[in-house]
Parts: sequence; C-alpha cells; structure tokens
Amino acid sequence: MSNEKYIQAAKDAVAAIYQNGKEKGLTRDQQEQISYLYWNSDATAKSIQDEFGITNIHATIMPLFANRSCPYCSFELVYTSRTRRDKDEITCLGCKHNNYGNCQCDGCKQARQQDWCKEAEEIRIESEFEYLYDLHCTTEYVAQTITKFTRQQKIFLRAFIEVVQNSSNPTWQEICNKAGVISEKPYSEKLQQLKLLWQKPKGGIIYNSAITLEMLSVPSVRSISKSLRFDVFQRDKHTCQYCGRRPP
Repeated sequence: MSNEKYIQAAKDAVAAIYQNGKEKGLTRDQQEQISYLYWNSDATAKSIQDEFGITNIHATIMPLFANRSCPYCSFELVYTSRTRRDKDEITCLGCKHNNYGNCQCDGCKQARQQDWCKEAEEIRIESEFEYLYDLHCTTEYVAQTITKFTRQQKIFLRAFIEVVQNSSNPTWQEICNKAGVISEKPYSEKLQQLKLLWQKPKGGIIYNSAITLEMLSVPSVRSISKSLRFDVFQRDKHTCQYCGRRPP
C-alpha cells in the first residue's frame, strides 16, 4: 500500500467510528464526551452506556494515542480499548499493524516472508555443508590426501586436532605454538582447500572426522650439534659433496 492509501485507511477508520455514533443517535460532542469519560475516568463502560442510553460503547469510542509511531507507515499508534491499553497492545489505523496476535499488515507479512527466506537459505547452506562434509569424510579420501602433505602441514594439522580435543577454549595462538609456526593462515587455507578443515556455516572450524592422529605421525629428525656439524666440515675440507664448491 502507498502512503496515500494508509492516509485514506486511517480517515476511513475514524469516519466509521463517527458513523457508528451517528447511528446510535449521538452528536459529535456527545461522542467526544463519551471518549473522554472512557479514557480519563474510572467510570465503567456499562455506566457510560447507561448514562447515554446506548449499547456497544466501544464502537463509538475514539482511539487513544499511544505516543509511538508505526514502524511501517509512521502513523501514530493507538489503543482501541482500556484492556488493550493495560496490556500495551497497540494498533495502527493506517496500515492496520498491531503488536498482538498474528498481525496481517503488509509490513509484518513482508517481514515474515524475509524471515522465512532467510531461514530457508540457512537450511539450504547447512544441508549443502553436511552433504559435502560427509562426502569427504572417508578414510580413503583422507589417507590419499595426507600422502601429499609436507612434514610441517602434518605437524600443524596434528596440533590443531590435539588442541581442539584437549582444550575447552582452543585458540589459533595455542595451535600455532604447539605446531611451531608463526601464523595459521597459510596452513588453515590449504587444509580447507583439501577438505581436511571445514568452516562451519554458523562459524567455527572443524576437522575432517575421518582423520586419526596415527595418520599424521611424523618421524623425528635427529638434531645435529654444532660441534658435530663442524667436524663434518673439517672432514670434508669445507667442500660441498654435491657440487664441489668451497666457501670463499
């Protein structure tokens, strides 16, 4: 609905209330007096009806402004009865928006439609993630992929799994410290490309469930002391055993 239609709808709503009063034989002044007594006194609706000799008083009462604007059409929101006021249940005379029940105004319908579309998209993304995750979580795929790993990639992935399994609040810094690397970025990106680490749709990274720590075993490398290294240089007369070159 355009803004002009909202204006017309509000005018029609007010006109209908005045028409109801006219049909009950009330003048405009009497109708305004009834509305004033209804909203500003302790008189019961029945006592006001009896005083003016009418029935169904609510059809003749002008709404009470709630000092708030409609979120969709910016019209002043109103209370249509004392009960609504006590429960803070407001209505818009323009677009018919309300904050109680199942509102069928255009704005709420559109908002619900957007929520449904968002929820459907989230379900689709989650389903697609689960399908691809299950597809790659096989021992055959993981074993074949790990054969192409460098030593440091194996160490990093093993550190990731061990920290995730043993820490209640794992951090990249903790993983990097354990793996002996400065940054996780090159490793995590590569492992995600290989489908061994997965970015979950709602956040967080998990590892391929088919991976075992045994697959990531890395043979230890014996460290060579400086004195032994110097002895080797002395033995070979500081000459490269591959190309025969010597330092200047």
